[in-house]
Amino acid sequence: MRGVSEINCAVCGGTGRIQTITTADVMRAGKEILEETAVKYRLSIEAMVGPSRHKTLVAARREAAERMRDETSLTLKAIGLLIGRRDHSTIVNLLR
Repeated sequence: MRGVSEINCAVCGGTGRIQTITTADVMRAGKEILEETAVKYRLSIEAMVGPSRHKTLVAARREAAERMRDETSLTLKAIGLLIGRRDHSTIVNLLR
């Protein structure tokens, strides 16, 4: 993701006008989802993006990835980068 590009979004927030959303806004939303999930599971961000495959951490990562996929326009590659620099194929398997 080089630079900040703009995406026209049909979501208008009730104003009737199309809003301009930058990729930085979308990445920020992904980070917020990661933080909210960490709080819910009582984990640190470092633990969530770390290499451990403990059951609780995997469940938290799965929930965060599902929310990012459903609530943002992030690609699987971008979700993988946010969740510990993981490959997009790892995210595909996580979401199964």
